[in-house]
Amino acid sequence: MPVTLAELRGQVQARLAEPISTTTWFTPEVVNSYINDAITQVFLRIVEANPDFFGLKNTQITTIQGVQEYDLPADIFEIRHVGLSLGYPTEVRMTELDYSTRMMYPVKGRPMSFYWVRDYSSATTRIGFVPMPDADGYQIKVWYTPRPRKLVNDADTMDLPDETAQIVVPLATAYALASDKQLAQNEVNEYERKMVQYLSFVTRGRGSGPQYVNYPYPLW
Repeated sequence: MPVTLAELRGQVQARLAEPISTTTWFTPEVVNSYINDAITQVFLRIVEANPDFFGLKNTQITTIQGVQEYDLPADIFEIRHVGLSLGYPTEVRMTELDYSTRMMYPVKGRPMSFYWVRDYSSATTRIGFVPMPDADGYQIKVWYTPRPRKLVNDADTMDLPDETAQIVVPLATAYALASDKQLAQNEVNEYERKMVQYLSFVTRGRGSGPQYVNYPYPLW
């Protein structure tokens, strides 16, 4: 059965020796924030060890003449592959450009490259195409690694495998106990031990394919 936010919170509160109540120091809302922080950290460790572990999602973009940038899904963490369809099954892989070079190609044409930009004020990510599309209807598919959802409601479940709950719980507890360094260190030690054990599974049988760099922007 998938592990819910309520179950994760109950395990963390049990480690904190806190009654499950809204009047305690570690309120449900506070503990939830530690759990989400822990999920983020575990996710980052896993994709660092194996970028392919969570699989890929994709989104389809249909260009509009003269429109260079398009919004990407909210759950995007890392762009892994962008392809321009030239009619099934032919696809041209697009090369990535630095955002600062986007103005070096003033002539419109068939998009051959892409860049991405993060708007922190609106927490959105956009992808731009170079050259700027000279026609409607170019079909471009973006493959990406999705980031985990933030858990908000008690019935919400992790996007991470269920077994990682045993890793998330001690780390979330450690975050809560940060003011007591010894107790926090005990939880960090358990998190590190279980994380290393799990990563041995994540990296098992991994090939020697290309390495991918995680985009350095907040997960939420």
